[in-house]
Amino acid sequence: MIIVSDAGPLIGFAKAGYLYILKELFTEVLIPTKVYEELHTADNRPGAQALSGAIKEGRLTISEKPETSEHIERLLDPGEAQAIDLAKEKRTLLLIDERRGRQVAIHTRVKIVGTGRILLVAKESGLITSVSTALSKLSESGYRLSDALVEKLKCLANEDVE
Repeated sequence: MIIVSDAGPLIGFAKAGYLYILKELFTEVLIPTKVYEELHTADNRPGAQALSGAIKEGRLTISEKPETSEHIERLLDPGEAQAIDLAKEKRTLLLIDERRGRQVAIHTRVKIVGTGRILLVAKESGLITSVSTALSKLSESGYRLSDALVEKLKCLANEDVE
């Protein structure tokens, strides 16, 4: 299965050391050019080297997306807008966490998945042993998910809820 990704989840996974999960779960991970630009792979930021390596190794594929819906462009940043349009064009799943982007994607009939669902599937597939640990690493690396969502994910993963 192919998935299109927004920048946020990719940066979070890279910084926390979980970028490999996407390669294991999906046959191809596509990113539009504006998302690629948002990844800042040439910088020395945490996760940038992992993202650059994933692109060089073909685990992330940059997909040209020349046209973006003007309506979506007015509502979102360019990367999110291109990611939604690319997922719609390819008729595939979109990995996105940002609330407004998720709402626009749903409104345009793009199927979405978030970081939390990816972690649950990764645990079910044996790629990780603990969703709680993964959520902690994401949090420590600066990736934010609401407390309510974190608790819900721990519950869905049958892990201790505080």
